[in-house]
Amino acid sequence: MLAAKGGADPAAVREALMGGFAGSRILELHGQRMIDRDFSPGAPARIQLKDLRMILDEARSEGLALPLSQQVHNEYKSLIANGHSDVDHSGLLLELEHFNGALLGSLSVICPLAPPPPKVCVCFKDYTNKNATNPAKDGGVLTNPKLIQG
Repeated sequence: MLAAKGGADPAAVREALMGGFAGSRILELHGQRMIDRDFSPGAPARIQLKDLRMILDEARSEGLALPLSQQVHNEYKSLIANGHSDVDHSGLLLELEHFNGALLGSLSVICPLAPPPPKVCVCFKDYTNKNATNPAKDGGVLTNPKLIQG
């Protein structure tokens, strides 16, 4: 979605990635399915969620934390809560689109059901070049950037 937002063709990006170290069978098959918007299941999301839940339960019983697996679990939960229990894991694209309020390949289209993205303001109050209004452009060095979300 990031490349498409910047104006790149998702199919061309997939092709370029397949030629390097990012190339994989998953990118080859499921990357194309995402571009084609074919989310028919090999294994439906509800089964993937069950498997992830079992993995996380076992990890907890062994005293382990698996934060990336937990994040993927949360994405599957959200995907299913949004009515997509019968898509396969390439359908996680639907959740990413929902979160961002845009569809891959037509990123100017906003989904009215998507939550608004968080507002983020970086306040540049303290930087070394006191005459700079934009430290990134005017050569100031940030000494105390403040990130405010709300």
